[in-house]
Amino acid sequence: MKHERSVTMAVSFLLSFITAFGAAGCLISAFSLPLAGSLAAMTLAAALLSSLLLVLRHGGTILLCLTALGCGYLYHDGRAGQQLAQLIYHLTSIYDRAYGWGWLVLSEQAMDLTVFDWPVGILSTLTALTVSRCICCRTSVWLPVLVSLIPVVPCIVVTDTVPGKLFLLLWLTGLILLVLTTSVRRENAAQGLQLTMAAALPVALGLCLLLLAVPQKDYVNQAADIQSRIRAAVERIPQAMDTGMNSLASRFQKDPPSRVDLAGLGPRLPFTYTVMEVTAQSGDTLYLRGRDYDSYDGLGWTATRKRQEVFSRTDGPSEAITIRTENRKDLLYLPYYPQAETMLSAGRVENKNGIREYICTRNRLPENWRSLVYQNPAGDSGKWPQYCSIPEDTLREARELLSGRFGSDAGNTEKADIIAALVTDAAEYDLDPQKMPAGETDFALWFLQEGDSGYCVHFATAATVLLRAADVPARYVTGYMVKTIPGQTVTVTEEHAHAWAEYYEPALNVWIPLEVTPGTDVPVRLPETEPTAPETVPPETEAVEEETLMEETEPPSPETAPPVTLPADPEQPAVPQEAAGMIQGIRKLLKTLLTILLILLLLSLIPLQRILRLRLRYRSQHTGTPNHQALRRWQEAERLCRLLKLEPPELLLNLAQKAKFSQYEIIPEELQQFDTFCHSCRKQLRERPWYLRWIYQYIFAAY
Repeated sequence: MKHERSVTMAVSFLLSFITAFGAAGCLISAFSLPLAGSLAAMTLAAALLSSLLLVLRHGGTILLCLTALGCGYLYHDGRAGQQLAQLIYHLTSIYDRAYGWGWLVLSEQAMDLTVFDWPVGILSTLTALTVSRCICCRTSVWLPVLVSLIPVVPCIVVTDTVPGKLFLLLWLTGLILLVLTTSVRRENAAQGLQLTMAAALPVALGLCLLLLAVPQKDYVNQAADIQSRIRAAVERIPQAMDTGMNSLASRFQKDPPSRVDLAGLGPRLPFTYTVMEVTAQSGDTLYLRGRDYDSYDGLGWTATRKRQEVFSRTDGPSEAITIRTENRKDLLYLPYYPQAETMLSAGRVENKNGIREYICTRNRLPENWRSLVYQNPAGDSGKWPQYCSIPEDTLREARELLSGRFGSDAGNTEKADIIAALVTDAAEYDLDPQKMPAGETDFALWFLQEGDSGYCVHFATAATVLLRAADVPARYVTGYMVKTIPGQTVTVTEEHAHAWAEYYEPALNVWIPLEVTPGTDVPVRLPETEPTAPETVPPETEAVEEETLMEETEPPSPETAPPVTLPADPEQPAVPQEAAGMIQGIRKLLKTLLTILLILLLLSLIPLQRILRLRLRYRSQHTGTPNHQALRRWQEAERLCRLLKLEPPELLLNLAQKAKFSQYEIIPEELQQFDTFCHSCRKQLRERPWYLRWIYQYIFAAY
């Protein structure tokens, strides 16, 4: 074609202008956006400049440099960002009136703006650039299609925001012409231009007839039901994401590690998955002890191995507590204090047999234990020197903080009460506190002196360090804190996870938990089933329980006591537990099977689409006249050369030109030359790295 470059530039200019101007105009007309400048002039300039430059040899580089300069100007000017923030607020406020989603305010400074020149102009410019690049450089059509959809998609979210007919007509005309002619243009530029010019008038007339046949005034809004469904689906998304994250976190949950890293301590994630269920005879705050840590180096806590101590109490009011964990745990979570002799190994009680349900009879301290200790603070705490050890610098500064706060004759409990008040008032409770800055050498001192907020890990660490500085044996403990209801089963979730300090009281010869975290009220969660009443625990169950908790005796029996149950309400007939469990199990099985089938179906589509594409390509290359077969095989050779970034052989190019432009008939030996070259190309592709081979095989279907 004569003057092919000029025709390419003209077609590029026209298509890029009408597509970009129509897309931006749809957004303006649908939302009644005010503009201070002329959108047509801005789009015209972008379409003309990109079409002029992209037909030149180094025009793409020049256009890229101009784009970079424009981005720098926009960043320096700042108005584009403010107008974009106001545009987002404007759009989301309209969506909020329709669906109640809420609106998004990104910048308070942009609230006074009343024009949207820059965001709309940038969208039209990007659309014009991508369309011009598609035509002049013969690239894929998907990028300009996606870019042009950006200003149009917001118009279809709400049914009241209908674009103007002229803008919609221009956008659809440019987009349809671009999509229809891209494949021809990429094979032959001249034929692509001819097809574009020939199809322009029929496409425009067809769209005009369509708009006239279905005028906008006759549109009936039948989207009320769709809007309600969309709103319900969107409202379920946060809950579904929360459930999915909790389920995933529950699967990967691990038991307390042997070290707690304080230097890298970040925000506490709000997981709410179920950890265990607890049934107690009395209602109070129950601390379920998991593991304690004895060694502090300023940046973390470590549980020393081969450390064994007895954790039990043989006198005091007793109570049976039933614990059933959701998953298998490597340790047993126990209340203060097990009646049976229980041995702590490395700060925890090992769950050697992996039991998930057990009953622990605990002996509590008497109600007036605090007054007894204050009246008789006798006892020797010197037998626990390892629980008073902290770094020298920490010890010196911690004692300065405690200077003059209690007398020399104060007992351990009196010191603990004073330290608890000091630590509780040191900062506010926050699940997303400031992270300890790099260069700090002691977490507890940094939190007490500079930290303004924290959660249980922060407060418990500070209290344990101060207790040790006051010569009170103390250790850092992790576990769960839950409020129980008499006779009812309470669900313990990950939000009940807690850390506290534990100090030794020689007058009672026990370790006492010390709560120092402000705002430690936790919600009470009941299981989904009806509450049940406690039954009398048979004596033989207590014997089994004592054998379970004693580590120096024989291993615990895997058989567990039956869960405590209440008779059902006679007015509400309940489904038998066996039937309900069977139904629930069948439902879970069906869901699992359907999920597996869906995954297998999706996975099978990957090789199936490859096989289908290979067969269709093979059929097109081996049917029809020899010249037709030669052209199809030439296209395959070109495609493989693009993957290998090679130039096709001149011999094959000459054969393809003969097959297309002359009366010469290609012979089988010449067709074989195409096959031989394609075979060598596929062999080279198979020698690439495995991830590239996967892409070539299943995405490009090269072999």
